[in-house]
Amino acid sequence: EEKRRVREANQDEVRSLVCSIVGARWEQVCARRQGPGGNAKLRFAVWALRRGTDLTQLEVGKLVDCTSAHVAVLLNRLRKGHVTPLLKGWMDEFLVRFEQGK
Repeated sequence: EEKRRVREANQDEVRSLVCSIVGARWEQVCARRQGPGGNAKLRFAVWALRRGTDLTQLEVGKLVDCTSAHVAVLLNRLRKGHVTPLLKGWMDEFLVRFEQGK
């Protein structure tokens, strides 16, 4: 029970931090768009949830309204270097602010 509460608090902390960094509500962060750039906010949210929590890809997908396969694709793109300067800036800011919060 205690572990679950800590886990949920951590998810909330990461979601709040993501929204603060990108300057958008969670619904906007999770909006899906197709095309070359897609939704950079969604990619950042998926990355931050995997980095800042112990959630599985399936659990992350449920939080961002995607399948686990879509989460895997988004993470794979980031691993292969598809990181725009905007995304890199958000990631760097997340790492600094997340560590400060601990």
